[in-house]
This record gives sequence, structure tokens and C-alpha cells, in this order.
Amino acid sequence: MKQTLPAIALLVFWLAGPALAQRGLLPPPQQRQADSLQTLLARSAGADSARLTRLLRLARLVLAVDTARAGGYVQQALALARRPGAGGPAAQARALLALGQVREKAGAVERAVALFAAAQQQARRAGLPALESRALSRRSVALKRLGRADEAMPVALQALRRAEASPDSGAVAEAHDAIGRIHLAQRSYPAASRAFAQTLRVYERQGDRRGQGKTLNLLGIVARDAQQRPQAAAYFGRGLAAYRSLGDSAGVATVLVSLGVLEMRLFTEESAIRALVPLRRAERIYAALGFQGPAVLADLYSIMAVNLSNAGQSAAGLDYARRSLRMARQSGDLQEVADALEGLGLLSFSNEQYEKAYEYEHQAKMVGDTLQSVQAAAKMAEMQTKYETEKKEARNQLQATQLVVQQQVIRRRNVQLGAGAAVAALLLLVGGLLFNRHRLRLRVAQEQELQARDRQRAAAVLEAEATERQRIGSDLHDGVGQVLTAAKLNLEALKEQYGPADPGPQTLLQNALELVDESFREVRDISHNLMPNALIKRGLAQAVRDFLNKITPDGRLKINLEVVGLDAGRLPPNTENVLFRVIQELVQNIVKHARATEVTLQLVRGADDLTLLIEDNGVGFDPAALAPETSGIGLRNIESRLEYLGGSVHFDSRPGRGTTVTATVPLGGP
Repeated sequence: MKQTLPAIALLVFWLAGPALAQRGLLPPPQQRQADSLQTLLARSAGADSARLTRLLRLARLVLAVDTARAGGYVQQALALARRPGAGGPAAQARALLALGQVREKAGAVERAVALFAAAQQQARRAGLPALESRALSRRSVALKRLGRADEAMPVALQALRRAEASPDSGAVAEAHDAIGRIHLAQRSYPAASRAFAQTLRVYERQGDRRGQGKTLNLLGIVARDAQQRPQAAAYFGRGLAAYRSLGDSAGVATVLVSLGVLEMRLFTEESAIRALVPLRRAERIYAALGFQGPAVLADLYSIMAVNLSNAGQSAAGLDYARRSLRMARQSGDLQEVADALEGLGLLSFSNEQYEKAYEYEHQAKMVGDTLQSVQAAAKMAEMQTKYETEKKEARNQLQATQLVVQQQVIRRRNVQLGAGAAVAALLLLVGGLLFNRHRLRLRVAQEQELQARDRQRAAAVLEAEATERQRIGSDLHDGVGQVLTAAKLNLEALKEQYGPADPGPQTLLQNALELVDESFREVRDISHNLMPNALIKRGLAQAVRDFLNKITPDGRLKINLEVVGLDAGRLPPNTENVLFRVIQELVQNIVKHARATEVTLQLVRGADDLTLLIEDNGVGFDPAALAPETSGIGLRNIESRLEYLGGSVHFDSRPGRGTTVTATVPLGGP
């Protein structure tokens, strides 16, 4: 009972708090800032650099409650950043960093990782270590969300080194925050607490109340998970006070969820009922704000499901568990999906929906590591405990009275038979699970073999295509080209024989010579297109430049080309050939169908991979609406070429909004 007093006192303090109770859900100060910025933008006041800054500030203000709106502001900012005189690489780094935050908030975590990497590259070009550190910190947290902690920690440490090389203490705080989050995910509580404490000290020196509220909540979570309830309650109380002083309803809701979990950890029906008070309040705040953070909502609904089940409201608990699964899938966080599926399995089992329970647990295994064996052992222990308890009760009743001996014997036998039947059923269930696991392994092995064969076929097709292009190009140049040259020589000789006295034959011969010259040029162009000399001799970057110069001779389509890191050396021939064909296909599609006036093409070579980004301001399209026969020659051809290299491609487009194509290829080759 003593352990519950700090949490109860904190809960009463919040319920009685006048600031939030009186203000309700009125717009916080940042809403007034957003209104002011929107007014300035509507008046088109200021240069492009000032307008870009306002757009990014607006995006940060609304990101917590409206991801789509924030994304619109960032897209406008990115378009401005790419204009001459708007800030160069520094402006592009800021816009790319903001776009990565929007994509991460919307659940596109893999896309966010690529955008953070691009932001880091631009910040490095601009010579801004603090901005580079922020991009690295964001990238490390996104990698942690994808379950790639082994990659996330080196990136976070690199962010800290870059931050310490600059006078920006805010970047140092963000780097320590990223390190703390990775330690927390790995349950290294002392290390996480030290990192968050360093973050808090920076925010306290800066007077950043919002940063203090966020970090105090994280410190409370660390203390809570380390079974330090009084310290956790104290941290949550300070975090609530920080957010309430700002009128930040979303921040208050975040701490309320943490408070609910703290109360829930007592694992009693009464504590579950008490925990529902702050949790339902947080849910109402998120609903009133129109909050669109799927990962946060997935956590909240999962916690609500457990609490409702512990409070005896199983049906409502199952409903919240299903909501949690939907939000987790939207977030793109695999660990969240696995946790939601596992929770659904347990709640379904408790409600005697055994078939559903098995289905959810099976899905959880496919998503990631689960605690299936631990759960099975716990159920066996529960059944054994139940059996022993009933057996003990029967023995006590037998000692108390001899009049019901016959009834007690019958009851004990029934219990034994029931327990034996339950154990047999559980063994059958475990056997079925093991059989399905074996069958799934065989299926995975077959699919891997099929994929290997597909890659071999794709490699053979692409190599044959390259060889055939080279052969045809050589035949055209050496065979048909020589024949046309010979024909031209004969015609010129014939022209000299007639002399100027015969104007009729002279005109016909001149026309024939011009046709032969035009044919020779056509043959040479076809030969060079089949196997560009620039690609063979000078590499991918120069071949792309030559191709783009030929695409827009009249200047009606503006093409911006940015190449980063390709001067360090040539790529493997197959990689250069495939990427050049992909760029050819994408640019020609834009010229034919997009009706665009501006195209941006980026080739960025990193340490382990190469990223291709092509963006246009054309009419766009709906990728999901394309029929297989429509996209088979175009988009599917691009996908199959990149799969041969072990890479991937993502098409981001909507009608009327232009198209962005992002492709990533590992530099190790296929």
C-alpha cells in the first residue's frame, strides 16, 4: 500500500491542478505562433530564405498533431531550398531533416533513415557540424525503431562527436537523448539514466521547458522500468509541471500515459482501475488535438487493453488491443507490431478464443522474436498450480469431515482427469506449433531457392542484354557505317564525273549524298545509345550528364543534376550499366508523360550504398492504380533491374502532386 502513495498523490495533484482544468484544450502558445507565421506566409513577406525558415517552424509546430499538414509545409520548404540563393546545402539539409521527421512520424521509418542520411551529407557540404549532428541523432533513433540497435549506437556516438565540435549545446542534448533511447531499448537502465541526466542538464541551462518535460518523462520511464517507483513518480510530477507551464496538452498526455503504466505495474484490479483515469484523460486529449502519431497511439491502446482486461472488462480490452495493432502497423515499428500481436494473443486466450490466440501468436513469431516458450511454460505452471491448489483443498476437506469422503474422491479424480486432458491438449497444441514451424522453415528455404534462381535468371538476362547491345552497336558502327561510307564515296565520285554541265544529275546526286550523311548520323546515334562511350570510358556520372544534355536541347525542361561521391572511383560495370538504364527509363517517362517543367536528379554515393533520387513537378500518378500490364514494361522493369543489384526502389506520387522516385543500391554488387 505504501508503494502506491506517491503515484496516487501525483494523480490527485494532477486532477486538482487549476491550469489544465480551467484552460481545457484551448490553443497553446505555439498555436498563436503558428497563426502569426501563417499570416506572414499568406502575405508573401520576406525573401525565399525567410519564407523557408517560417515554413520549417510551422512544420515543427503542427507535427505533433497533423502529420499531413506538416508534410505540406516541409515540401514547400524543400522546393524553396533548391532555388538559387535560398541557402544552398544548409537550407537543403534543414528541409531534408524536417522531411525525415515527418516521414518517421507517419510510419515510413525506412524512408526517414534515407532522408536523414541525405540531410547529413548536405550539412557536411555546408560545414555545419551541429546540423550534421542533429541529422545523425535522428537517424540513430530511426534505426533503433527498426530494431537495428547495432547500427544505431555507432551513429549516435558519431552524432555526439560532431555536436561536441560545435558551440551548439542543443545538438549535444539531442545526441545524449538518442544514446539514452538506445540504452533504454536494450534495458541498460543505468547507462540510459546517465545519458538522459546529461540531456536534462543542457535543457535546464537553456531554460527549455519543453525539452525538460520530454527528458523528465524519459527519466521517469527508466526509473519505472528499473522498479524505482518513488523516483519515477517524482520525475513524472516534474514533467507534468513543465508541460502544464507551457499549456502543452500533447506533452501532458504523454506523461499521463507514463503515469498510467506506473500505476498498472502494481498488477491488481484496483490499480488497473486507478490507472484508467490518466489513460482515458490522455486519450481524450489526443482525440481533441487530432493527434496522428501511430506509434504513440499504439502504445496507449495497448496499455488501455491490458488495464481493461485486468479491471475485468475483457471485451473492451480486446477492442483496444485491435486498435493498438492497427496503429502499430501504421507506425512501421516492427517491435510495436510484435508486441500488439502478442497482446492480442494473450487476451484472446483469456477469452477462450483459442483459434484466434494461435493465429495472433503465429503472426507475432513471423514479425520478430516472441516469448512463446515462456508463455507456454507460464500456462503449464498455472495449470499445475491450479491442480495442486484444488488437490490441497480436497485434502483439507477430507480431514475436516469423513462424511463426504466419497464425494471428495470423485472430485479429485475429476480434477485429475481434467488436468490430464488439459495437458494432453496443450501437448497437442505445442506439437502442432512445432510442426507448423518446421513447415514454415521448409517454405522459407524453398522461397530463398526460388529467389536465388530468379536473381541468376535476371543476371543472365541483363548480361545478355548488355552483350547484345554492344554487339549490335558495334555491327551498326563497323558494318552499316562502313557500307554507308563506301556509298558516299561512290556517289561523290559519280558527282565529279558528271561535272557542272549536267545540273539535273548533280541535284539528284547531292540529295543522295545528304540522305547518306543523315543515315550515317542516325546509325551512329543508335550505336551510341545502345552502349554510350561516356559510360564505358568515363563512368556513370559523365554518361548521365551527356544523356541529360541531349534530352533537353531546347531548354523547355529544366533538369538539376547533383552528384556526390562518384569522383572517388568507378562503380562496378554491371552497376553502372543498370543504373544508367534505370535513369534513362525514368527520365524518358517524365518527358513523355509527366508534363513537368523541372526535374531534380541526385546521385549520392555513401560508404556502403548509392542513393538515386529523381523528383519532378509534373502531373503525378497513383502507383496503386496501375494494372500489371500497364506497369510491366516500365516500373516493373526498373524494379527487376534494381533487384538484380540487390537494391530497392520506392515510388512516391499522387495525381497533381508530382513524383519522387528513390532507389538504393548496395555498393557490394549483386
